[in-house]
Amino acid sequence: EFLKKYVPEGRVSEQMILEKLDRISEQGDRLLSFSKTMTTLQTMEKREVRCRQRETAEICRCIKNTAEGMKKEKTRIFFMENMGGQEKVLVDLELIMEAVENVLQNAFRYAREKIEITVQYGKNKLIVYVKDDGEGFSERALREADAVYFRERKTGEEEDGHFGIGLSIAKMLSEKHGGELKLFNSIEGGAVAALSFFAGQ
Repeated sequence: EFLKKYVPEGRVSEQMILEKLDRISEQGDRLLSFSKTMTTLQTMEKREVRCRQRETAEICRCIKNTAEGMKKEKTRIFFMENMGGQEKVLVDLELIMEAVENVLQNAFRYAREKIEITVQYGKNKLIVYVKDDGEGFSERALREADAVYFRERKTGEEEDGHFGIGLSIAKMLSEKHGGELKLFNSIEGGAVAALSFFAGQ
């Protein structure tokens, strides 16, 4: 509206035109990203759970390999597992991995030096704990971080166009699989996300 009104009158400098065009371009990119985000959410909401028998060793291997593939150069990964002697469970591994990947992305974004991943099984529940050594969740984040579009910039963090839907997707998928997402801070410092999934025998 500004350009349409004032450019014909010759009241706008070339510098002002370029500044306005830059802002229009930035908003266009943001709207495109927003559109992709909405498509992703709608796809996740329609996602069906398709369970089949999987070896617990395979599940652990998938989670470990995914974390290794996502890690940053100076980030160390510590992986622990406790399957309680259970060798096979009935799960939708692809759905579980989608949820875990979103939690891992969040952890790697805020980790300083290390990520700790623990996978355990008991009472028909597969639980994946992901702990980072970052600042941890603020009080607000503990209440709202798994809500769609929650975004809280950390100390020294630059705006990156991230819409903050990773944890909300993880929550949605875990609930589809008969589980839940819990967020808390470790006594030792850092954030912890606990994903659980119903995993029958």
